[in-house]
Amino acid sequence: MIEIYEYKAFKPKLRPGYVRADLEIYGIDTFRQSYSGLIYFNTPRPDPKNLNPDDPACAGQFAIFGHLECTGDDGHCHMRAPQRFDTRRSSPLTPAFKRVEVTEGLRRALDDTDELAITIVVADELGSKAAEEGSDYKTPLLKCKGLQLVTFA
Repeated sequence: MIEIYEYKAFKPKLRPGYVRADLEIYGIDTFRQSYSGLIYFNTPRPDPKNLNPDDPACAGQFAIFGHLECTGDDGHCHMRAPQRFDTRRSSPLTPAFKRVEVTEGLRRALDDTDELAITIVVADELGSKAAEEGSDYKTPLLKCKGLQLVTFA
């Protein structure tokens, strides 16, 4: 399954002379299948048949290790509320955070415009096989709370 997420263009407020730029994706829901994503700037509808991280239009890539099904006991996949002084590891279902370095892609995208449109193309292996077999699996791959563009001077 390949899904395309397009975010509205905006005018980023960048510090002059930045040396690094990161796109941060936060609050990523991992209770779905694993997938990988490619980030594009100012590229309307990348061709899903020609996805290549080496394409100059691609600003960066990331991967999410998902947890599609729960195979544990009852309550196993219910996230516990964080408590003070709790030293246990967080639940694997805690929303994920990804930071993707996009410096060169951002510079290329803003060469001839001051607006930035972000497109994220995500693809998984399981969804493709399920679709071929007529599965009715319909959970979107990427579900996140937001994106943030960060630059470092």
